[in-house]
Amino acid sequence: MGLTIYYSGRIKDCNKLRQMIEEVEDIAVLKGWDYYIFEDEFKDNKFQGEMVNQNLYGIYFSPPGSEPIQFTLASNGRLCSILEFGTNNNIQKERKIFYTIFSKTQYAGAEVHKVIIDLIRYISVKYFSEFKLTDESHYWETNDENILKESFIR
Repeated sequence: MGLTIYYSGRIKDCNKLRQMIEEVEDIAVLKGWDYYIFEDEFKDNKFQGEMVNQNLYGIYFSPPGSEPIQFTLASNGRLCSILEFGTNNNIQKERKIFYTIFSKTQYAGAEVHKVIIDLIRYISVKYFSEFKLTDESHYWETNDENILKESFIR
């Protein structure tokens, strides 16, 4: 299966979207990682209620050996999976999986995984509310690099 991270949350302030994108973009450029920016401003600078429209907001980046790390949001300000967003089924959008992002980092290695988790920790504290993350390496919960390395060895 491979080590995977799972996360969900809601951006605190819709007016901070562009600032968050710029910070993540700066890091992706610095690291030489591919990235893609979606819409960078919510319509009328506000969330569009709980109904999800066809626009996707935010950014994702792709560290070598890792599946993309997404800071992608639906129009209601909640993180949402690119994979699930493509479905036009509104029932699908009410399911928990629509609002849960997962990314396998196994083949990126322990050092890249650490950088990813540290970046997510920083971005989540600064820009997100209701944020939850599960890290199969347990680095997120412990900040212990030895546990991280042991997880990758296993």
